[in-house]
Amino acid sequence: MGMNHAEMRYSLVSRELIADSIEAVMYAHAYDGLIGFAGCDKTLFGHPARDVRINRHRCSCTRGRPSRSVRGRDVGIVDVYEGVGRVYSGELKESELLELERCSIPTLGSCAGQFTANTMAMVAEVLALPCPARQ
Repeated sequence: MGMNHAEMRYSLVSRELIADSIEAVMYAHAYDGLIGFAGCDKTLFGHPARDVRINRHRCSCTRGRPSRSVRGRDVGIVDVYEGVGRVYSGELKESELLELERCSIPTLGSCAGQFTANTMAMVAEVLALPCPARQ
């Protein structure tokens, strides 16, 4: 997924293209099933859309890990967005931004920002589309 560039204006159409692309690969390679990892509102739409259109075993993993602490402070995706501005203003070094990014977005799964991706993840769970959670 490309993010943070002018082509993101193509965001809504990309959701359907993601579903079509996954479906095409599954049929082209005659896969019996697929495990998908979705991490943003585009892929979290594409995976369930693909799941309901094809007759194959499927599992879409939508859960992410919570953010971690950096120097005693809990951080999230919004801290990364703000960190980019702080790098431009000289308040933060790029190496510190990288550390912040690695802690704020620690794994695959639904977006740590509690934005549209998490809404899509909840809808998918209500429809029983993703893999069951492991506690």
